[in-house]
Amino acid sequence: MSNQVSFPLITALGIRGFAFTDAGNSYRLNAAWPLTSLQASAGIGIFWRSPFGPISGDVSFPLNPRPNDQSIVLDIGAGTL
Repeated sequence: MSNQVSFPLITALGIRGFAFTDAGNSYRLNAAWPLTSLQASAGIGIFWRSPFGPISGDVSFPLNPRPNDQSIVLDIGAGTL
């Protein structure tokens, strides 16, 4: 499950910001899918429609961290939407 809200930052340069939430998990097909076991995160990011193609970066953090989860995740991407 994902939700994202985007908004213009610098329209003339094609730069937008966004805020998002994600939740999910992996299950076996024959297992129950309890919603209480979903791992969730939230974050913010920036998106630039550059002359070379789309470039984005975001930072997120877990909402219900497990003992070995990272406290912050930085993701940088480039390419098609």
